[in-house]
Amino acid sequence: DVAARLIHGARTSAALGAGAAGLAALLVLGLALAIGLGPGRLRAPALAVCDAIASAPALLVTLVAAALVGHRGLIALAALIAVPRGADTARLVAAQLTAELAAPYVVAARGLGASPARVLVRHALPAVWPALAIAAALTAATAVLSEAALSFLGLGPPPPTPSWGELLAQATQHDLRWWLSVPAGLAATLTAAALFALALAPPRAS
Repeated sequence: DVAARLIHGARTSAALGAGAAGLAALLVLGLALAIGLGPGRLRAPALAVCDAIASAPALLVTLVAAALVGHRGLIALAALIAVPRGADTARLVAAQLTAELAAPYVVAARGLGASPARVLVRHALPAVWPALAIAAALTAATAVLSEAALSFLGLGPPPPTPSWGELLAQATQHDLRWWLSVPAGLAATLTAAALFALALAPPRAS
């Protein structure tokens, strides 16, 4: 029934959101390290890749890539969603990482003999964790909405995998029956709104 498919579809959206968020965080961190710490010959190509991907609409890039790749597994979809989001955030995290490495207390740590690895792990990376967490939450919210859009267009997880987008697609095949479209649309919208609110919530004062 619709309720069972809605509940089981939540697993698909949750798995896709978590996978896309994790991949985006790894991509952001890798590109940020390449831009902020890499040699000049590596920094320029990394910036060019970020700018090229970020200049195109993320959903359009995902749609075109999904249509070209043709493979509709959750891992492939998570990667297609994570790449535009990660490239869009990497420049910001790289700038924050570079600024943190130039902070006076980091310079003092180097002067006291701290190794580059210790400076990076102990001082620089903790400063960019909040930005990575925000990027992960925004990517998860985008993944939920993207899955609904891709499944609606027939590019999501293949049947019989239940998903909220698949319910929306079936609603169009049955004269937009509200009991198919409204629950799935509300579930995707409320989940994405909750993730957006989590990402944009101000940090608590310690």
